[in-house]
Amino acid sequence: MINPLTSSWLIYIFLKIKFIYIKLLIKSILILLLLSTSSLSIANYYKDWPDDSICVWLEERPKDKLLLFENKKRNLNCFEREDFHPRDYVYEPINLKMY
Repeated sequence: MINPLTSSWLIYIFLKIKFIYIKLLIKSILILLLLSTSSLSIANYYKDWPDDSICVWLEERPKDKLLLFENKKRNLNCFEREDFHPRDYVYEPINLKMY
């Protein structure tokens, strides 16, 4: 009869546990790296922009969500300024045909 607690069985169990631990550790590190690199980077995109630049770009793109949010956050009221003239931009896709 084979004794299950012989050194070969202990080594096998130890290696099995070590393999599972290393596999779990690698998965944890990958998840941590993915979460750290996929943080919200658009939160402070317009942070360094002066107020006039926000309003000028709102003239060009009056429906841009980030610019509208920055306008509201800074209480700029760009749409109520006398010198504010929004552009009537209509998107027309270019029809290109490749032969």
